[in-house]
Amino acid sequence: MIRKLFFRLLAAGAAMVFLVVTVVGLVTWLALMEPGFYTELRTQSLSPDERRALVERFEQTGEGLVRWRAMSLARQKPATQSAQGEWLQALGGAAPYDPAKDTRALRITEQELNALLADKAMDPSGDLRDPRVRLTEGRFELGVELANSGVECVFSAILEPTLGEDGTLRLEIVTARVGRLTLPLDTLLAWLPEPVVYSGHDAEIDLTPPAPHLKIKSLAHSPRTPRVKSIVCREGELVVEFSAPVLPDQNRKQAAAVADAKESAG
Repeated sequence: MIRKLFFRLLAAGAAMVFLVVTVVGLVTWLALMEPGFYTELRTQSLSPDERRALVERFEQTGEGLVRWRAMSLARQKPATQSAQGEWLQALGGAAPYDPAKDTRALRITEQELNALLADKAMDPSGDLRDPRVRLTEGRFELGVELANSGVECVFSAILEPTLGEDGTLRLEIVTARVGRLTLPLDTLLAWLPEPVVYSGHDAEIDLTPPAPHLKIKSLAHSPRTPRVKSIVCREGELVVEFSAPVLPDQNRKQAAAVADAKESAG
């Protein structure tokens, strides 16, 4: 009787050990596998010339945004404050320029974004390397390779972009994974003894449940910078729409007065 009970306990213990080893092995295997999107993007690696061409195209798009901003600010100034005032007034026609109606869309493709990340990325010999992003409908997946003590795995997160009223870009952390292993984010964050908030000059990360997020503060509105009006994530493309910067009320009133005077004189 005792012998039979002993063998039963031994068999149960062996089964438990086997189950634990299997689960640990499965978890480790999933954690070391690359996410599907990351593997797919890795196979689409560009040549240095192709990457440089994409980066230059992105930079040209950014330069166009800077020129549009400068033109908008110049058109809001009275002619006496701008050497191009007369020309800008003529360009605007009879109707006064209204910056509130002036918008510009910045389109960034997935290829351009990944080329830019590869060009500006962290030291490839460091612990964090090879960042890649996949743009999908309404959200994007960001992955980065972690290499430490000879062990390599990919940490990734699904982020959902939203805009605050002050123009800050907020990236909601929907899910996080190590390899193909989805982390129980809500449970892990609930175990934190106190809220975790790291804030820098341009960005902030807030891991406070139930809505952990990243916040890009450098997109916040100031009088001389374009305001982010909307941000739309599509399959393979990110579209950011900007509203023109608006000068303080006094400058706009002066510009309107000059426009009225020119119209009366004409």
